[in-house]
Amino acid sequence: MDVSIPRALAPLLLLLGPPLASGAEEPPEKPATPAEELQALVKEFFEAARIYSYTGTTDEERTPVLARVEKLQPRLLQLAAKNPRDPVALDALVQAVTLELWFENNTTHPCWGEDSPGRKAIALLLRDHIRDDKLGEACRRMAYGFSRECEGFLRAALEMNPHQEVQALACLRLAQCLHARQQKLDLIREQPEMRNRNSTKSAICPPARRPGKSKARTRTASDSS
Repeated sequence: MDVSIPRALAPLLLLLGPPLASGAEEPPEKPATPAEELQALVKEFFEAARIYSYTGTTDEERTPVLARVEKLQPRLLQLAAKNPRDPVALDALVQAVTLELWFENNTTHPCWGEDSPGRKAIALLLRDHIRDDKLGEACRRMAYGFSRECEGFLRAALEMNPHQEVQALACLRLAQCLHARQQKLDLIREQPEMRNRNSTKSAICPPARRPGKSKARTRTASDSS
């Protein structure tokens, strides 16, 4: 049987090139964008938090989950450091703070003390983003913290951010933060055993020093709450 290629088809086959081998490698995937990296880290955190809250019932089941979340904070700081001029830097730092607040408020993790990733993230937010017009979400998250760093950040945003909307949010969130702290302290007075719980350790930190120019505004916001 003659299986030769007709002359009319030869030019077309030359244009198409030789057939690909069955084992040919596919082209490499494009590297993830900074926004995609952040999205993946946030997704991993929410998945771990879900397991911790709804699936894990013993320390043996929950300890690996906490270790998994612990590894996310340095990666968030690295992502911000690699992309200092990208909007993702602000979001990554805020997420690093959120993870630490999650540890403090939902687990018995001993946390990291003065050298914690969350404190580093707050320091970077103060240094690089305190005048950003997108600081509202950071203020919202800080309201759930009880440490001097969270309070200090909110006072700095109120004092130093030039955008009125951010100033208003910082004032509101500062009042909520101080009110929640007072509630926590009242609970400790009524139930002294609560003092030993990790979720209340940060509540008894001394307050941050108030910036001089914002005293009047801050006092008014706190009294109104």
